[in-house]
Amino acid sequence: MRAVPVKSPEQQALAMLFRTRELLPVQTTQFVNALRAHLAEHGFTVSGGRQSVAPFIKAFESTSVLPDVMRTTGALCLDRIPDGIEAMEQQMLRMPASMT
Repeated sequence: MRAVPVKSPEQQALAMLFRTRELLPVQTTQFVNALRAHLAEHGFTVSGGRQSVAPFIKAFESTSVLPDVMRTTGALCLDRIPDGIEAMEQQMLRMPASMT
């Protein structure tokens, strides 16, 4: 087995950022598919890919047929998707060019 150089805290932080950035779209897709399935159980169909959360927000806000718990939980979670992606992109832009 060969020795591997120890990574600096900055290198480890950068690796975490890149891994998290790779994982976020996967988790977003899983979440959106789960919401689509939950809405389908109540008779609502939502089109569009994971990039479009607007139809989901409209479905949760425009109907009174859905239970209140489902509407508030869905709306709360949907509010976080664009924020998480945006925050990750902003973090990438703030990094010095020497780190990327």
